[in-house]
Amino acid sequence: MNAPDEERSTPGWLRAAVFAGVNAWSLLVNLWFAPRGLYEPLWHVSGGWIDPALQVSLPALSLFLVAMRAAGVKFGDCGWRRQGLVAAVLATATVWLLLQAFVALWPEPILFDPYRLPSDDPRQLLGQLFGVALLEETVFRGFFVVQFLWVLRGRGWMRIPASLVATAAAALLFALPHVPNRIYLGTYHGIADVGVDLLQLWAGGVLFGWMYLRTRNLWWCVGVHALANAPALLPGTVMFGSVKEVVAVLAIVVTLAWPRTFGRTRRPG
Repeated sequence: MNAPDEERSTPGWLRAAVFAGVNAWSLLVNLWFAPRGLYEPLWHVSGGWIDPALQVSLPALSLFLVAMRAAGVKFGDCGWRRQGLVAAVLATATVWLLLQAFVALWPEPILFDPYRLPSDDPRQLLGQLFGVALLEETVFRGFFVVQFLWVLRGRGWMRIPASLVATAAAALLFALPHVPNRIYLGTYHGIADVGVDLLQLWAGGVLFGWMYLRTRNLWWCVGVHALANAPALLPGTVMFGSVKEVVAVLAIVVTLAWPRTFGRTRRPG
């Protein structure tokens, strides 16, 4: 697809500054904020509702939006549009219900990521919806995918190659800031683990980029991203593994059916 008419191109220095800022924030969080347990007071006072993900993501998102406005970039240029919010809520709820049905009917427990909070804790989903998922989808899909499209289309690239390269490039930028967090959590046990993890993160970024380009609905990407990180399974559900693959398959099906089910795919004029 072409870069949409209602979204504007930004200067290269701003794109570089955003990427540098995201990586600097990731390092600050993982090397200073988290090791010192600075999130614990607010986490405990709020009864766990203002979790670490929310505490570190909301300030970063606020700084990003303030910087965009200072540079003359509107929120709509980053995918923040009221249109499509209801459709995204309905679509995300559909995926969540299908996920519960899948887990309930699956004959054996599914392996669950050991470093995450309990999968039935709704507080984790809240931290994703209004924290990590919202921040990352705004920056890497709402901003970078569209900006890369502007650059490539401005250089005469055809629609499909430009979309593929823009999605792949934004996915790479999305993958890199996760490395400090994985190092802090002790996830890696060798250089091979880093490579595999980056490939998986990149593939996830490509999926979200495709979802955004097909539906033009950032809120849908946020919803799926949040469920992939925090499935919020019903209490009593037995799970010992990741459901990212299940969420991804359901999201692909819903995205393919989007024009007929949750609204027309918005195309540029």
